Amino acid sequence: MLNGTRVALVVAVASAFAAGVAQQFGPPPYIALENDYVKVSVSPPATPTMLADCFSFETPLVRLIVPTTVTTPMPDIPGKPNYTRVFAAYAAPPRGVVTCSRKEHASVIIVYLKAQSAKSVFHDDAAKIDHAHNEVLLDNDRLRVVRIRFEPGESGPMVDKRARVIIARTDSQATVTFPDGHSEPREVKAGTISFGNAGRQATKNTGTTPLENIVVELKSKDSEKK
Repeated sequence: MLNGTRVALVVAVASAFAAGVAQQFGPPPYIALENDYVKVSVSPPATPTMLADCFSFETPLVRLIVPTTVTTPMPDIPGKPNYTRVFAAYAAPPRGVVTCSRKEHASVIIVYLKAQSAKSVFHDDAAKIDHAHNEVLLDNDRLRVVRIRFEPGESGPMVDKRARVIIARTDSQATVTFPDGHSEPREVKAGTISFGNAGRQATKNTGTTPLENIVVELKSKDSEKK
């Protein structure tokens, strides 16, 4: 099982997708994170000459298309690609057992669901009590995908967190406060993919730039305690 509260590995999601990083991990898609619950693969943005990598899968997954540009999402225009919105799609065998994983203007991150997390307390839901900072992109009985964004100086209430995969879209500096009153500073680079265990915390953006994460929350096998 996991030790500590976070398992982190820096990967390139936006401009940090440099040739040296790609060489370190080998040809894409490469494995950015793996533990008892998930395996996370990353395919960087493709050039126009690259072909899509298609593959089969034997476990449920969520496929994220994460644009390299971090801006306020623009309205969809029919027939025109949206290069700012994050897309999330869930798939489980035997439906859609083949998918393609390369995009020209976005990274493709696939979170394979290996096992469901243990039951945890989940009463104060940030997506319900803090709409200003949490946008639900996908929600089903196995997982929920949330876009979290705090402008400089903004903070949120104390909330319950599920076990989750955290994808940092921006460089950020934050202070995380726990129920016992102690706080920890967090400095994260854009492109970091980490795993957080369930627990309670409040977040404040102490930096001078927006803090934006895409979070894949893992729902427990048993009903979550209320």
